[in-house]
Amino acid sequence: MYLRLTQTKDSVAGSLIIVTPDSRGSTKSNTLVLRGTVDGNAITLISANLLGDSVINGRKQREKIVLMFSTDSGAYQM
Repeated sequence: MYLRLTQTKDSVAGSLIIVTPDSRGSTKSNTLVLRGTVDGNAITLISANLLGDSVINGRKQREKIVLMFSTDSGAYQM
């Protein structure tokens, strides 16, 4: 995963690139366009897609950002 965010006051915008292996020995990638808000260390990001908005929650931890979101199987990843 590669996350790029720009923060202006309590708003953020950017993108998340997710690269995963495919079943043929190669990789595939998805790019999500993000917008959201920051409240202290809490981050809420929204990715708009054809099926509706997806919410990604996260938090800032010193120099890192930890994200939590559901996968196709319903599991959460960080």
